[in-house]
Amino acid sequence: MEGYQAWEVIENYQGRVVVKVPGGEWQTILNGSVKQLIWDPIEGRTLLIALEDGSLYAASYPDFTPRLMGSLGGRMDQVIWLP
Repeated sequence: MEGYQAWEVIENYQGRVVVKVPGGEWQTILNGSVKQLIWDPIEGRTLLIALEDGSLYAASYPDFTPRLMGSLGGRMDQVIWLP
């Protein structure tokens, strides 16, 4: 909604999450193998990051510093955002 972008980049078998705001540069915010990335469907300013190990992070505009929110356990197939 706000035009922010997020991707998992895999280089040398290592994953990392990168984000970009309109007019800005790509910045790495978290290292790890990503299972799923989901933007907040209401305001679009928070990125939910689920890693393969089950760690759940939230990163919000403007700096997108990841905050550990908890763990989903080592096995998951899908992550959804419920407002």
